[in-house]
Order: sequence, then structure tokens, then C-alpha cells
Amino acid sequence: MASRQNILDRLKAGQFQSDMSSDPSAKNKAVEPKSLAYLSEHFERALAAANAEYRFCTTGDQSETIVKWLEELKLHRCWVSEGTALGQALRQQNTQNIQWVNPVDPMGVDRSEVFNQIDIGLTQSHSAIAETGTLVVIPDANEPRTMSLVPPAHLVVVNKSDLFWQFEDWVLQHPEAHKNTNVVFITGPSKTADIQQTLAFGAHGPKRLLVLIVE
Repeated sequence: MASRQNILDRLKAGQFQSDMSSDPSAKNKAVEPKSLAYLSEHFERALAAANAEYRFCTTGDQSETIVKWLEELKLHRCWVSEGTALGQALRQQNTQNIQWVNPVDPMGVDRSEVFNQIDIGLTQSHSAIAETGTLVVIPDANEPRTMSLVPPAHLVVVNKSDLFWQFEDWVLQHPEAHKNTNVVFITGPSKTADIQQTLAFGAHGPKRLLVLIVE
């Protein structure tokens, strides 16, 4: 009880600090600059460790790479917003194997039917954290949260230039982030484990995560 009261007293006095803020060496480690090559290498390793799949492309061939990837995986119905530049570019691709569905009005059919038939949702990331392979997605009116939550697979486009080393680095660069109540951090596909530690994917969201890294 004494420990509990001590914590409450510190909180009320506004003196509570995290380990990161009270340990100067940890804080300095968080802001230590890393090269882009270093970030990219660790990001790839972390993605693989989290059971995410990834590919690379350049800015000019995003659409072509996405179409080829979806065709290879036989994912024919892709939920992508027509309100984004990438969504518009994809709709201009010459393909008969992929059907682009707009999240605002998904073909005008029953919502439950759309959710059951969509193969993959495609969104763009705000940034990413290299150390853990975490994607930072900020949903909006064009790309709502359901696009990364409902379909059985999720494809995220991330620019390599938007990589941060650790979560602390990201927070330091985004001091106003706490005001946004809709920031989503995604590390690998949705997964859970039962009491015997049997890992299962897709329990609370997409069971497959594809990451397209734009050079």
C-alpha cells in the first residue's frame, strides 16, 4: 500500500517520469543519429521477424509493383481509396485481374458482403520504426481504419526516407502526436496465442501483412 500511495502522490504532484526521461544515457541513445542504410537493414530484419512480407520499388514504379505483387498472390479485389494519388494511379493500370474497390462507397453493395469478399486493403503509412518493424498509419477520411483492420490481408506503402530508429525518436519528432486519437502502430500481421502458446494469425485483423518499401 505504501508503494501504491507513493506513486499516486508523485502523479498528483506532477513529478512522475518514465525511465526514458530519468535516464540520460537511454535518452541519448534514442536520439543517436542512424544512417538510412542502417535503418533500412534493421527495418527489413524486423519485418521478417514479425512475419511480414516486403518488397522494394522506386517512386516511379509503385503502381506497377503493386499490381504485379497482387497478381502473383492472386489477390483480385483490392480495397484502395480513389481519393489518393496512389489510388488514382492504380486505377489507370492496365489489368483485368484486379478489381479496385473504393472504401467510401464499395461498389454500392451490402457492407457485410463487401467485407467478406475483399481480398486485401491497401493504405499508405505515415512513417515507420526500424528497430521493431512497426508501421505508423494515421487513418483519415480517404483511408479509414477499417481498411487496415477488416480485410484478411493488408498492404502498406512506406517511404524509406520516413524511417525512424526507435519509438522514442518518433515521439521526439512528433510532439503533437498525443493530440491525435487515431494513430495506429502495426507490427506484423494480427496474431494471438492460447494458453499453450500456440500462435494463430488473423484473430483480430489481417493475417497477412505486405509492406512495399519505396526507395
